[in-house]
Amino acid sequence: MILSTNSFEDPQSQRGFWQKTYGNFISKPPAPLEDLIYQGWLSLPLSDGSWKKRYFVLTSKKLLYCKSQKDIRIRKEACIDWKILKPFYEIKKNSKAFGFKLQGSNNSQDFYVDSKDILEDWLSRLSPLTILTDFDEDYSLQKEIGRGNYSKVFMAIEYLNRQPYAVKTIPKESQNQSFIDTLKSEIEVMRKIKHPRIITLHYVYETEEAFHLVMDYVRGGELQRRLKMGKYPEHIAAAFMRNLLDVIDFLHNNGIVHRDIKPENILVLSGDNYTEFKLCDFGLSALLKQTEDLSLRCGSPGFVAPEILRRQRYSTKVDLFSAGVICYIMLTGKYPFTGSSPNEILLKNRECRIDFDLEEWNNISKLGRDFVMSLTQENPEQRPSAHEALCHPWISGTHTTQQGLAIPEEMKNKGISLNLMQRQKKLNVESSSYLQQFRRPAVPIKGFIPIKDNGITMAKSRLLMKILREEDREGINEVKQIFDIKSNSTRSKESQESTDATPSRSRYLPVN
Repeated sequence: MILSTNSFEDPQSQRGFWQKTYGNFISKPPAPLEDLIYQGWLSLPLSDGSWKKRYFVLTSKKLLYCKSQKDIRIRKEACIDWKILKPFYEIKKNSKAFGFKLQGSNNSQDFYVDSKDILEDWLSRLSPLTILTDFDEDYSLQKEIGRGNYSKVFMAIEYLNRQPYAVKTIPKESQNQSFIDTLKSEIEVMRKIKHPRIITLHYVYETEEAFHLVMDYVRGGELQRRLKMGKYPEHIAAAFMRNLLDVIDFLHNNGIVHRDIKPENILVLSGDNYTEFKLCDFGLSALLKQTEDLSLRCGSPGFVAPEILRRQRYSTKVDLFSAGVICYIMLTGKYPFTGSSPNEILLKNRECRIDFDLEEWNNISKLGRDFVMSLTQENPEQRPSAHEALCHPWISGTHTTQQGLAIPEEMKNKGISLNLMQRQKKLNVESSSYLQQFRRPAVPIKGFIPIKDNGITMAKSRLLMKILREEDREGINEVKQIFDIKSNSTRSKESQESTDATPSRSRYLPVN
């Protein structure tokens, strides 16, 4: 089935399927093909029923039309990233003709190949880059594993290889163009990144009823569930943070800011592995230029950087603040910002009043405490980048797991190596010089200034709802409170108490 319309491609974006180029050579600037994926011969149908054979080169976003394999000047090109892909075969004069169609919002092009095997080669390369349609023919939905206000997540089995996948399904009903643009942004970011600790988007489907995003199925569940089991040993927390910072550094180097790093968006691979995971949910992420600042208020109460809540322009360092909050929870078992409602959490989050004098910090090394303090700096200019944080002694593996560097009482009068003491002193000096640039300055606590919450439109609120697990249904009422949405529903006493332990789900934050 070919869809009657293509929701992703703008009808005004291009009038025809092909756009002319200036005869650039593929192998030379200004058209280098660093992202070349595949190349080969395809046949195009002519009006008289005959075919013409041409050489094509496939990149991550375009199909390039060349005259021949020897004459590699680009004659035409077509953007394919939002086009619908549909394979077909025809019976002509007792023979089969194999091919595929690429369909835009108001244009399409048929391509023919010499054999079924060649068709499979092209489809295997084109499928992750385009929009597919035959979801029900490819996957069987097994069970619901997550739910949002406007989406559901299923565990599905692919018919071909019997492997499990996670499928995010978004019904088309009541979805406006603004929602489509947000979904396109999420897809574009996930297609751009390939990293072993980031969830992989394999395919995107559009049917008459819904959109389907086929992603990795991670069996271990959310980090949030693991944190409820208790604190992490310090050396395991350091190993976990090293992996998380590596992912954040990768994103920032590729011009991507996540803006919603929190335990619910980190999926652990297995129950017995505490450091390996996959980062997911790029619904609030953004592509940016190297020097570009951001201003959209979004994130999750309790994890969002204070500069976002203060309506200031911000940079990639908002992700470092969120990582610091996660490390705080890992080491202490407590949330730095708590409250009886999301608004109360946001107020404390905005003021960035973090307690490092808790009893739980007494068993944490001085370097571990200073590491968390550096990431949760209120001033983003004093907050390290992901690359700088990876060089911290607590992360780089040169730290001691003992509390501070003092000699324990039981070791006194038992003799201790002078060489060891010198190494300890050197470590202390090195760490202090590194931490000095990020150390939190002593400032008086600011007055408790309430945030003006005038709510937002229902159209915008549809974009804000993230995937809610079945046990987190009460989070919907918290969302309504954040956006000042009138509701006859009231939260139970149990759900009100639970917010003291767990901040609410992610969303865009209230704006004036």
